[in-house]
Amino acid sequence: AEEILEIGDLIYAETGNMVGGTVRGVQYRFDNNLLDMRIPVVKNFVNGQSSKIEIIGFLNFRLTQAPVEDKKEKKAMVYAMYLGADYAVDNTVGVLKKSFGRIDPDNVATNTSQYLNFFKYGYSAAVEYGQMILPENGNASAPTAAAVSYRLEDKAETPKNVIVPITEIPPEIATNNPAYATATTIYDLEASDNPGGEISSTTYSFKSSVRVTGFAEFELLGEDNYTRKGTNYDTGDKGDLGPVMPGQVRGKFIRYIVKPGTSY
Repeated sequence: AEEILEIGDLIYAETGNMVGGTVRGVQYRFDNNLLDMRIPVVKNFVNGQSSKIEIIGFLNFRLTQAPVEDKKEKKAMVYAMYLGADYAVDNTVGVLKKSFGRIDPDNVATNTSQYLNFFKYGYSAAVEYGQMILPENGNASAPTAAAVSYRLEDKAETPKNVIVPITEIPPEIATNNPAYATATTIYDLEASDNPGGEISSTTYSFKSSVRVTGFAEFELLGEDNYTRKGTNYDTGDKGDLGPVMPGQVRGKFIRYIVKPGTSY
């Protein structure tokens, strides 16, 4: 069984340079879309493996590109984006996201293979203001890239402008599933609901879904038109959005169809 490390656990330090192992391990994670990493922080290092050292926290990173090995200098370069920290010493919290924000608009959990067609051709049924909608687990980077490429052809029946739902986590999620009491967005949810097409909280007890609070129109952008794709985060809205990642979708906001918080 997989052992999960926690704050307070005692572990041995690894001896040696481990350049080759680092490169192989990071490359495997990058090739298999296992980009999120949680790295333990320890109080101090000891000489070799003479004794164990205590984990006092974790740093959360997301890999941004494949590793680079400098065999001459015996160094490995690993590129990652810092996502936050989780420390026992100062209660600073950093939480890795559980979801990539994909949705399953027909609310039938077994129909996840339809994601590509829904993205390429649009969803033909109604998505209602106030209804519940299922997240879908996983990145699905290849189908996402294929769908975006198809929509960028900007055909009359499948234009590059798309209308997407805006969502929130309603109070009943925390009531039905206390594990998500602190969840704030769809990215905090790991999908487990299977409502069989039901869209209302009165007919199904949703535990890991979101509620539609509005709709917005976006123009999908091809990667050649991406801007702000560096790692300058210090200047906030004037800075970058981060490197281009597998499965990432970027677009230009056009307008609200239904603005959240508006009464209808």
